[in-house]
Amino acid sequence: MSDIFDDDELSVVTRADCKTWNQDQILGYPGLFFAKDIQGVLKLDIVKIRSHLKQIIARGDNPWLVMGVRKQFSKWVIRMTVFAPYYREHLVPKWRPVDTGWNGNQLLAQTGLFRLTDVCRLIPFTAHQMRYQANISPNARETIGVFRDPDAGTFLVDMAVFSEWVRRNWK
Repeated sequence: MSDIFDDDELSVVTRADCKTWNQDQILGYPGLFFAKDIQGVLKLDIVKIRSHLKQIIARGDNPWLVMGVRKQFSKWVIRMTVFAPYYREHLVPKWRPVDTGWNGNQLLAQTGLFRLTDVCRLIPFTAHQMRYQANISPNARETIGVFRDPDAGTFLVDMAVFSEWVRRNWK
C-alpha cells in the first residue's frame, strides 16, 4: 500500500505553535499551515491567492503541486515546502512599508519602492496629483519616479528618482 501523505504533509502547525515565529521561520518550516494562522506575518491576500489559484487551474496544472495551496472544506491549507518559493517569487509585495515614525524628509532619504498612497501621507503632494503627473509624463518612472505596476495594480514610487524630482521642483 502506498502512502497517501508526503513527509512534509504529516505535521500541521497551529497558531499556538507559530505565534512567535517571524516570516523566515514560517517559510522555512516544512509542514502544513492554515492561512488564517500565518496571514498576519506573511501579509497574505486571500483574494490574490485565489486569483493565482484560478490561473494555475486554467492552465491545467494542480495548484497543490505548483503553489502549495488548497481549500479544504472552509479552510485554506498551505503546504510550506511548495508555497515558500512560490510566495517569494509571486506574492511578496514589491514595495517597502512606510515607517509610521518617519517624516517627509526621512522618507525622501530612503531607497527602494514605496506605495504612492503611503508616500503622499507624508509629503505635500496628493496621490491624485502624482498619478496625473505619471500619466502625462512619457517615461514617468525614469523622470519622476512614479509609475503604475500592472502586477500590483497600484502606483509605486521609486524613491531614488522621486526624491531628486521633489528636490528640483520644491526648491
